[in-house]
Amino acid sequence: MKTFCGFLIMCTSINLSSQSGKTIVKNEWNLLDDSTYSISYPKTWTIDTSGENGTKFYLFSPFLSEQDNFKENVNLLIQDMEEFQITLDEYTEFTIDDIKNNVLNSTIIESTRKNAHGYEFHKMVYNGEIRNNNITFFQYYYIKTNKVYLLTFTSETSQYSRYLPVCERIMDSFILK
Repeated sequence: MKTFCGFLIMCTSINLSSQSGKTIVKNEWNLLDDSTYSISYPKTWTIDTSGENGTKFYLFSPFLSEQDNFKENVNLLIQDMEEFQITLDEYTEFTIDDIKNNVLNSTIIESTRKNAHGYEFHKMVYNGEIRNNNITFFQYYYIKTNKVYLLTFTSETSQYSRYLPVCERIMDSFILK
């Protein structure tokens, strides 16, 4: 199980994208509307639904300048957990252990249970070093019909507060169907 959770954390943090949905323009935001979920994101961000790293999508921010070499991003990874019959509490425990064991100089900033859109989920915010970069992760994870939906915002720690308002809007727009 530890290997599984380590794989999840590293997949969501290393890439700086498989199921297609339709994208609908809604004011200054786009809506990715899939049969099992929907999420809104700024029109200025780009979407990748190629399935890279086993994700359903990546949403990439634009670069801030010519010197910027990191695109903050949101991604969704869905893992079938039918074999494990894992609860949200168990998944949270494994995730915390995995962060401590696999993210260099990690600090858990927030770990709280939430409810929205009729579903209970867990919010995890932590930072650490990945490939010599200080990175902050903002995650929501849900369990529905033996599947974990791991939604992650990844940012350079130095840019996190700048992106937090848009990150929260994107993350909070996520709806399981």
